[in-house]
Formats: sequence, C-alpha cells, structure tokens
Amino acid sequence: MRGTIIFATGNAGKMREIRSILSDMGREILSMKEAGVQAEIREDGSTYEENALIKARAVAAGIRDTFPRAIVLADDSGLEVDHLNREPGIHSARYLGEETSYRVKNASILERLEGVPEEERTARFVCAIAAVLPDGSERTVRAAIEGYIGQEEMGSGGFGYDPIFYVPEFGRTTAELTEAEKNQISHRGKALRLMKEELRRYDLPREEEFCIGRYRVWLTHGHNYYVAMGTDTIKREAAARRMDIVMFGHTHRPLIDTEGEVIAINPGSLSYPRQEGRRPSYILMEMDPQEELHFSLRYL
Repeated sequence: MRGTIIFATGNAGKMREIRSILSDMGREILSMKEAGVQAEIREDGSTYEENALIKARAVAAGIRDTFPRAIVLADDSGLEVDHLNREPGIHSARYLGEETSYRVKNASILERLEGVPEEERTARFVCAIAAVLPDGSERTVRAAIEGYIGQEEMGSGGFGYDPIFYVPEFGRTTAELTEAEKNQISHRGKALRLMKEELRRYDLPREEEFCIGRYRVWLTHGHNYYVAMGTDTIKREAAARRMDIVMFGHTHRPLIDTEGEVIAINPGSLSYPRQEGRRPSYILMEMDPQEELHFSLRYL
C-alpha cells in the first residue's frame, strides 16, 4: 500500500464511483469525512478547475499531520445546457439554492426548456478533478460527456441531474445506466481515468544514475521515452546524458539492444509478465577481468 487517496466529498454515490475506478491504484481511498476533515469550503472560483483546487487545497491543509503521504483529490462538476446559455454550469450544485432538492432543480430546467425541440436541448456534463500531491505540487484534468436534456425525469439510479440527462449512444438517461455503464462513459469516470494516469506518472520510480565499473548507467522507468515504440528516443536521451547503458522497464518486454553507442536493457518482468504466454525473465550482467560487461537474457 503506497499511501492514501483522500477525496474531498461526503457524497456516498460519488465515493462508490471513485472507489470502483481507482481500486487498482494500490492506495486506500477515503472520503474527507472518513479522514476526519469537517471543513466548510467556499467554492468561489470562476472555473471548474479553480473550484476543484480550492477544495483539494482546503482538505490537504487539514490532513497533512495525520496523512503526510496522502494524495488529496477533489472534483467540481456541472451540467451545461446550451439553450440556457450553459446554465447552471459551475453553479450546478447551488442552482436554486444549495438546500433545494434535485427533483425541484430538474423540474425547473425541464420547465425552462418546455417546447424546445430536441436538437436545441443539447447539453453536457463537465467534470474537473484536481490533485494536491504530498510534495505540494498540483494537477488538474477535465472531461465531459455530451447528450441532451430529456422531456421528463427517467430512472432511479445515479444522483443529481442524472434523471434528465439523456445519452444518445445508450438511448437512456444516466440515471437508467448500470453502475458499470456509467463509470465507462460518465464525465467523472472519464476525468478519474485521466487523473489516474497523472497519478501513475507521479508514482513512477525516480530516475537514478550510477556506475558499474567504468560504465555509466542510467536507470529509468521508460514511460516518458516512448519505449513501447522502440529504443531510439531513450538511447538518444542516454547519449545526451553521456551514459553507456540505459536500463528501463514499462513494456515488460525483455530486450538487450547493443547497437550504437548506448546499450539499452529491459529485463522484462520477473513477477508479472503482462503479455499472455510470456515467461518471467531477467537479465544477467557479468563483468570479465578486462572490465567488459556481458549480458544474457534468462527465463524462469
């Protein structure tokens, strides 16, 4: 377990979606309430990203002593209805008042769109997610789902504006989708997957440079050097760093590339080879009396 992800929400439905999508991150996932944060947060930003950052920063300030390694996430989302000048937008949660039920809010939007033809009822759910990382750095991502406003509330699943938001590709409102379907296409689901990639990049092992005998070695994950497409980019970077050998992973595909000035090595995966039919692999390096390195690929 690498640490904890704390999400700045107390909404149980939202937490179910968050836990489902981030379940493979190897981190405990808590709501702000579960983390002991009771802060009143004033969302007065002018964009979804600003509001998400306001919430994430407020929660991060309240948990650093108890959860020093935690990643804090927060989202701000809204419904934009084109015919209503993209209202309610960033004010979606406070539309007609924070204490007003969504049944009343939905009824108001349907009433304002009465007589408006389907082609002019276009709308979208937008979600921005912000992260405050343990080192104090911040990330934001945004995603959306396009659809239109139906003629009436349909479905009992979901929450908020889901019963009036119709998704053409499914022929149903988001309140009628299964949890798996909604996670697949929802604005928050898309934004969570984008943020998950950001967090995975943050979690990548740090690069190291060291020496083995007379050889200068660069150890890196490989993710940022397009190694899935080949070794040209990572070998150019290694040469620019005046390295003799670059060791990398990421693709889980074993490789010994001795062409050119830089030797590129990927040992594959000893424990979890991704590709079906591949055996766990490793590379044995041996140095002879003349300090020449020799490499051999081994399989378990």
